[in-house]
Amino acid sequence: DTDSIYIHAEPLLRHRYSDFDEMSEEDKDNNLETIAMDYEKIVTKSYDSLASDCFNAMGKHRLDMKTECVIRAAYFRATRRYAQWITKQEGIEKETLDIKGLEFMKANFPPILGEFFNDILEQVLKGEQKDNILDQVKVFKEKILDGTIPLSKLGNPTSVKKLDKYQGINTRAGKIFTEILKPISKKKEGKAQRQLGAPAAVKAAIRY
Repeated sequence: DTDSIYIHAEPLLRHRYSDFDEMSEEDKDNNLETIAMDYEKIVTKSYDSLASDCFNAMGKHRLDMKTECVIRAAYFRATRRYAQWITKQEGIEKETLDIKGLEFMKANFPPILGEFFNDILEQVLKGEQKDNILDQVKVFKEKILDGTIPLSKLGNPTSVKKLDKYQGINTRAGKIFTEILKPISKKKEGKAQRQLGAPAAVKAAIRY
């Protein structure tokens, strides 16, 4: 199995390099990778004792530490929910925005909002000024409010199934809309029956 641990390395870099503030971002990346490789050797060496003392593995073992990547900036919100700007991976220079688990990536999130949030997040990680970010958010909000962005692009791309289950008597004199039913759920052992309200997307489809 492989598990990753990310360490904020600026204190180490400042301790080792007195000219840290004058370094280019590329030099910081390279020096950080050098430090990581040093720690990799130290930790891997300690696995000899771990293997023999804890796992009774005498002689050779397969435990090792491996430097994975250098991240110039990152945003960690919760377990498996993060974004990181990778600039070096396993010794190779890269420019990769790695995003995992954030809400705007989900299938039920409006694509136009997802694209906007992805672009804003990338700018934040790459050091864009706060005022510029806020201005972009305000402009995007105005486009939503004044109708420049059509409402059809802001809805959730949700499928609708089983209309008949919720659709009652059709439109008739004195009634503008088709009746929406609340069917009774199947009784489960030890539980009382209950009425099921129609999901929002189903109600919208029936009204339409």
